[in-house]
Amino acid sequence: TAQVRMTQQGSNRPVSCALGGGASVPVGSYKDALKAGWNGQGSVIFHFAGLPLSLRADLNYNKFTFKNDLPFSAGGTPGTATSTEDITQQILGGLANVSIPFHMGPVSPYITAGLAGFNIKTNLGDVVPGEQDDSATRFAVNGGLGLSMKLFGASAFVEAKLNNVYTDGKAIGSKELKDLQFVPVTFGFVF
Repeated sequence: TAQVRMTQQGSNRPVSCALGGGASVPVGSYKDALKAGWNGQGSVIFHFAGLPLSLRADLNYNKFTFKNDLPFSAGGTPGTATSTEDITQQILGGLANVSIPFHMGPVSPYITAGLAGFNIKTNLGDVVPGEQDDSATRFAVNGGLGLSMKLFGASAFVEAKLNNVYTDGKAIGSKELKDLQFVPVTFGFVF
């Protein structure tokens, strides 16, 4: 049992915590509007004796900056405005994931997938005079790959997850987006 638990993100306890951070990369049509950003993540990991999986609850924060000179169409405002400032988009999410490790010694790969809810806040007030910042909570799915390892005597991990956030067809720039996709690449430690 201890060997099974040890390879699930490096912990030998039934419940462990993890902290990490790294880069977030917009993909698909989302990359046409945003520059690469950063992320921070906190996790609680539940390991089950005799089962080859673990459950994770993640709190994830991502911050992106819009590309300059990007045309925006505001909700009720006719015409477009062009961004000249550093306009940001912040994505705060709660994720529930299942992780399945592949036992290969001190460095073990794992796959992870789950469901999430993301609050997406876009700073529009500085782009369109009189326009309010836009904030909405949306459903998402995610999946990815990771490596758990022992690093300088500590349990560490590195992972990349594709997050697909379903929207209501909002326009960013000249494109209508049915979903927002981004990949946070996270490095962290398990305690």
